[in-house]
Amino acid sequence: VVARPGLVFGPGISPYLEHLPHLGSLRGNRYTVFGDGEVPLQLTYVENTVDALWRCATVPEAAGRTFTVVDDALPTQREFVAELARLT
Repeated sequence: VVARPGLVFGPGISPYLEHLPHLGSLRGNRYTVFGDGEVPLQLTYVENTVDALWRCATVPEAAGRTFTVVDDALPTQREFVAELARLT
């Protein structure tokens, strides 16, 4: 099985996506998005990622297949930063 998780987020992970400098940059109280902000972020919540990996390991029909693990709602960079601003 090949599992390809997206950008994992959840408890213990910075919501500012500091581990992904190609998406943007946090400077003081401002977050600068690189590009036009319309790139969809391939996010996956940590519990969803664990569930998908568990299924990959335990469901026999998964053998030999490839799975991209992302959540259903994929916000754009701009939407993500707007929600981050609202929450913080």
